[in-house]
Amino acid sequence: MKEDILDILLYLFDTYYVGAVKMPADMETFGMELYLQGFTRSEIDGALTWLQVLGRMQRCSGNKAKINLSREKAIRVYTKEESLRLNIECQSLLQDLENKGYLEPASRELIIDRIMATDAKDINLTNFKRLVGLVMFNHPKIYDVLQIITELAPNYETIYH
Repeated sequence: MKEDILDILLYLFDTYYVGAVKMPADMETFGMELYLQGFTRSEIDGALTWLQVLGRMQRCSGNKAKINLSREKAIRVYTKEESLRLNIECQSLLQDLENKGYLEPASRELIIDRIMATDAKDINLTNFKRLVGLVMFNHPKIYDVLQIITELAPNYETIYH
């Protein structure tokens, strides 16, 4: 996937989540709408695949019988590749969300996985927050992801080692 897929994902977040526009009911209409916005077929296919994988992962992680995660404090050690894409601000924001109880470890890993799947070389904090919002859009515990992320934004410079 190319960084252009990131553009589609950010467009989706801004339009359908922030803009509160109703999403088209079927993928064909959805794809056509993206095409009319100037995105290429390969970008659209990549973004739709990204969203389909996200949906499958959310359904799987939603089954509490399959996941036995402790709420004990743990430190997430990022791989070299993850650290290159997720700067310390992004890592700190994720840690803050988890420490404050907005994310459980499975959701954190889902966010990291989906961000790594974009193949974007580096993600700034603004785009990172939008991608977190997109990933968490259907999360049952979070009703207003943007508000939570905005509230935590001033604290992102808290560095965790």
